[in-house]
Amino acid sequence: MPEALEGPELPGSLVAYDLLVRDADAEQWLELRARYDREDNSPRTVDELRANIRRQGNPPRAVGSADRTLVAFVATEFGTTGDGATYVNAYCDGDPGEPVLGDLVAYATALAASAGAGRVEFIAHADNRLADPLAARHGFQVAEHWRHFELAIRGDEVGAALSEGLEIVTLGARPDLAEEAFRVYGDSLDDVLGDFPRGARDIASWLERLDASHSRGRDHVALLVHGDEVRAMLRLLRRRPESDRADVAMLGVDRAHRGRGYARVTRAHSGALAASLGLTKLESCTRSDNLGIIRLCETQGWSEVDPHFMVRRELPTHAGTTTSPRLRHDVDLQHD
Repeated sequence: MPEALEGPELPGSLVAYDLLVRDADAEQWLELRARYDREDNSPRTVDELRANIRRQGNPPRAVGSADRTLVAFVATEFGTTGDGATYVNAYCDGDPGEPVLGDLVAYATALAASAGAGRVEFIAHADNRLADPLAARHGFQVAEHWRHFELAIRGDEVGAALSEGLEIVTLGARPDLAEEAFRVYGDSLDDVLGDFPRGARDIASWLERLDASHSRGRDHVALLVHGDEVRAMLRLLRRRPESDRADVAMLGVDRAHRGRGYARVTRAHSGALAASLGLTKLESCTRSDNLGIIRLCETQGWSEVDPHFMVRRELPTHAGTTTSPRLRHDVDLQHD
């Protein structure tokens, strides 16, 4: 039986899972998440699950309903402005009903309050369909609308034609460009508005994260270069080490060279990079107001699929405050 967690007491319909210590908890969690999460990024083994958790700077709490209709990760994070949030990623087959949903909201709210965070946010996507019940019964509002695109990879993709002197290489092929790539990564990250954790802030940590698993390898980072200068970069995040799908997790352009179409060219190369890695599908998720990347998806052959939403409820002591959006993955950067 899952054990108790430190911190706020779990409401009666919920149980805690100790995924890092108890094998039985981890195995049951994997079974339930696989039942309710149809995405290809679900870990398949206890070792993979634990490796994923340990890679996160602030490991989430794992909870679920006693009737096994829902499991969820819950984590409190603080971004650059200091006004943090407790985020809930729930896996279930539609509305779990009450008291389960209300207890999960109450638990996340208690965690937020104990940490001094200002709001609770749920990821509401096509599988869990939680946006409506959270709004109707618990006062949540849609804070972010994310559009989701897919690109099928045939295997014979080639990159876009490049101007003279430009080429696209991987960081794996050009490890000497690591400092240049990290500079573009850091500058691009700093230029994105929003209150979200900014990821690795030194090159050693950044490279360590890239090398931590096959899904974050340097061969998944494409660099648009001119000589020894990195003009733009793109990173693919493979769903799982052996998966044939990946997300376009980052696209950034050097500050000095924006406005020259480098984002379009680098993004167009994503299919060729995916083909070279043996992938069969790419996915891209971006905010609905990010018109630049939406236009690129629409003009480069991507198909739109189910969207997802971030739904938010502010704690009473923070009601009426303005918070900036938090972005998925490290960041979704599109500077052209």
